[in-house]
Amino acid sequence: MVAVDNSGRIGIGASQPSRLVHVEGPGTTNSTLPGVRIKCTAAGGEDFSLVAGDLGFGLLDEGNGSYPLLVKGSGEAGAGNVGVGTTQPTQKLDVAGSIAVNGVLAIKSDGGAAKAYYS
Repeated sequence: MVAVDNSGRIGIGASQPSRLVHVEGPGTTNSTLPGVRIKCTAAGGEDFSLVAGDLGFGLLDEGNGSYPLLVKGSGEAGAGNVGVGTTQPTQKLDVAGSIAVNGVLAIKSDGGAAKAYYS
């Protein structure tokens, strides 16, 4: 179902859109989650979707079903945590893999002044 309200808001699966583009659905698997898919059809082109589901909100790699980026939703353990390369972030930023920093990395333990600098 597609709906357009008097304000020009478009609802896909939503009869009363609350945003300029509102996508809604009951999906429970990667292939049925509500989202927006962007696919390059050229040889070697990428295929990703922005989806919302039981894991949170994320960037879904349609080619292999992985989530390179995921934000845990408010109803989840670890709400607000961001995972890069993991669907189970246990910290505010949880990276599965190596990190490259081009600049200064400041580490703080209490939100105050930096405890360590690396450059």
